[in-house]
Amino acid sequence: MGVFPESPAEFAVEFVRRMRNHPDIIQIPSPRQVLSIPRLILSRFYRSGAVTPNDFIDIATVTSFPDNQSLAKQIAFEVLFPNYKRNLMSEFFEGEEGAEDLEEENFLEEEMKSELDQIQDLVDEIEMSNALDTDLIQQLENFMNELNQKREQEPYNSAMNFFEDDTELYKEEITSLENLLEEAKKRLEQKINSLDPEDLKAANELGLNDLIQQNSIRPWEQMTSKAMNNQDVTQDLNDLLKSGNLEDLIQSMKYLNETGALSKDKLQDMKNQLKDQIKNLDQLFNTAKNLGETPSFDSNSVLQNSMKKNSFDHNFNMANSLDQYYGTNLRGPLM
Repeated sequence: MGVFPESPAEFAVEFVRRMRNHPDIIQIPSPRQVLSIPRLILSRFYRSGAVTPNDFIDIATVTSFPDNQSLAKQIAFEVLFPNYKRNLMSEFFEGEEGAEDLEEENFLEEEMKSELDQIQDLVDEIEMSNALDTDLIQQLENFMNELNQKREQEPYNSAMNFFEDDTELYKEEITSLENLLEEAKKRLEQKINSLDPEDLKAANELGLNDLIQQNSIRPWEQMTSKAMNNQDVTQDLNDLLKSGNLEDLIQSMKYLNETGALSKDKLQDMKNQLKDQIKNLDQLFNTAKNLGETPSFDSNSVLQNSMKKNSFDHNFNMANSLDQYYGTNLRGPLM
């Protein structure tokens, strides 16, 4: 037997498939459990240097819904030990009943399959290793203990923004704060031009604003990074206003608002200046959706331009959504 009594990825897929098809299931398991099971198995392996069938059964059970856990324990056992005599007796008495339940069910999305393949690659690397680096395992364990104690502190908290979960720390062999910060910086650099507000806040905490400003071509990333670094962005905002690019302007205002990078007074001033930028209902709805409210706008001009540009049905639906969600009164004048 190798390092693992069963491939964690294959075990997870088979376990969840059987659970989803079982006639006694109470709550249908989420496909995401297929990813959480092997990740936890790998985490346990890295902590202790070994895993047993009991670990597989325990993890499959605790990741299941409470109402399903009794059944989960049984099915996990059956997946690991398909030839156990209890199963043979069951087959003898029950015959082929329920066999159709074990037919293949394609319940995994392509993205999840890709993640599962990555987990399997890591398992294969471990299995192919001739000897375990016990020193590395101890270093990993020591750092995980340190991280768990300081997870909410900086710079640990912001660095972890760039990791999906702790399993990735094991995969990248992160054994120190220095390693963590280096990997976080690398991942930030890879995400530049597709950063979200949380990424920008984390980058600011890590002192990586220069990296963003030197490499990003997105005005909202550039501007938010500058503002969070206490740089004046007045000229940037004015240039964006003059450009007439409403989408970039709205996205920039959204990021500045969600990161708290710009004062409320300055944001309100920007919202007031949107009046001349919003020409139709589509632009008004997009602005409201991103800012969470409708800014000042010329209703007569917006409605007239919209009627020239789009069908009545389209305009009515947009007006209805704005009235319903943002408290405007556009359906009446549109009629």
